[in-house]
Amino acid sequence: MKRRFLVHGGGKLATELAEQLGVEQRIIDGRRITDAETLKIVAMVYAGYINKNIVAQLQANNCSTLGLTGADGNILRAHKRLPASPLGNGVTDYGFVVILML
Repeated sequence: MKRRFLVHGGGKLATELAEQLGVEQRIIDGRRITDAETLKIVAMVYAGYINKNIVAQLQANNCSTLGLTGADGNILRAHKRLPASPLGNGVTDYGFVVILML
């Protein structure tokens, strides 16, 4: 049996929910600065709403599907993204943003 993986995002929806909840979002050069409150929102949106909707749509099309996150069963390893210095203009700490280690 072939296994296929779908990796998805959901930044636009996470930003919309954060605005509705009154959680200010900081975006630098198109990248989200993920503080503790934003991390909760991102987890709700990505692991909950988007993930489960994708699973439901695939199953409705006769595709046997399981929705997981990288945290489930420690299936992905990640390390904090180190602060970067884009164009030498200073250091940007992206907060709870990680680099996946496959």
